[in-house]
Amino acid sequence: MNEIFIAIWWIYFCIFFSNYILVYAISYLLARNKNWNTFIHQKVYSLLPLAYAFVATAFWAVTFYYYSADYIVNTIMVSLPAKLIIAWSLLGLLFWLPFFRRNDHFCLWHSIPLFLLPFIVMATDIFKSGIIEWRDIFNLFRVYASGLLIYALAVAILTVVRFLILRFVFPKHHAA
Repeated sequence: MNEIFIAIWWIYFCIFFSNYILVYAISYLLARNKNWNTFIHQKVYSLLPLAYAFVATAFWAVTFYYYSADYIVNTIMVSLPAKLIIAWSLLGLLFWLPFFRRNDHFCLWHSIPLFLLPFIVMATDIFKSGIIEWRDIFNLFRVYASGLLIYALAVAILTVVRFLILRFVFPKHHAA
């Protein structure tokens, strides 16, 4: 039963952390369209590192709410790769700091190993069994689709928060 909880935890981990590259790529492709260019550059690009930090914070807040730190350290972080992956994901919280979020390429480089994690897990399973199961590929797409929805929600929430702050906290700035 414990293995099931660990597997579910890793699935949620992949859903939350593996999709920043896809969001960035979609934003880049939409920005190439003249109709979306101004909106993407002014509204979305500046929020992408914040969305990454917001999603990382939300994941770790939910994780620490439902699981104790001892459970995570003693059960989920049993191997060295798991410890490195979790430590790497915790570095995503640094993107709240202006120095790290100023350049969205930092965030992009940070998310590459986490984007590749589901592929590595699937490739390891294929290598061990020697069988490609279409169910695994379909589940991989489900992980990425769920993560895209999480990042879309994060960007929407941050856009509303930015609007409310500019509207009510700095009303003269909003009018300009």
